Amino acid sequence: MSPVPKPSPLTREQRRALLARLSPLANLRRILGEVPRGSPLGQEALAVLGANALVLLLALLMQGLLGELVWAFFWQSAIGWTLMLRRIRRLERADLAGLTLPAGHAPEQFLRGLRAVMPFILGFTGLAVHLFYALMLLAVGARWPEGSGWLWLAVALLALRAWLAHRGQLEQDRREPPVLLAAAYTPFLALPVIHLLPLLAVLLGDSRLLLAAFVTLRAAFELICLDYERQFAAVLREAERLERR
Repeated sequence: MSPVPKPSPLTREQRRALLARLSPLANLRRILGEVPRGSPLGQEALAVLGANALVLLLALLMQGLLGELVWAFFWQSAIGWTLMLRRIRRLERADLAGLTLPAGHAPEQFLRGLRAVMPFILGFTGLAVHLFYALMLLAVGARWPEGSGWLWLAVALLALRAWLAHRGQLEQDRREPPVLLAAAYTPFLALPVIHLLPLLAVLLGDSRLLLAAFVTLRAAFELICLDYERQFAAVLREAERLERR
């Protein structure tokens, strides 16, 4: 049996206050505010902005089309999903805030089962989602270009950014056990925007202005997701603390 979220006895005002901390625009403003301070979160934000700016500049210099550039972000998504599976397999400790384990299951026993089963479940899910994503991109006219050296360079830039973020995440997991519910749900929350935004962009056309707007929106969404797991984890811990009062 799988763990299930705990029913919340919190008041409406408490739930509203906690959910306000997950506001996308509020998180975006907070993260951008960290950039001038040079904090670790600000440095992560600069890495996101820098990688996306370089990809956009590369596409503009090479006169790449939006229907071509979306493939770079397709591969970034696929690589990110693979690294998420790698993180799950390496998970040794986890905070179970927000979850109620089935009777007779100790946390250590559950985590062992998680490392054995979840990579297969999430791997199959990721494969199905990205296969569908690729078919949809082809259906709306996105094509991998001939002479695509610049596009592979864009993929390499985004993959490097994903790998560095993954290493930082593993280091953070070693310092502090992640909240399992936040770690498991956050990638799924990002999927609709990550996959629908490129499809919509390709359908709208292939102008340089639209290409720049797409990369800017994509970077903004990546910034919102940058600290979302930590914010979600903090909300779950705070909710658990309020429930025990």
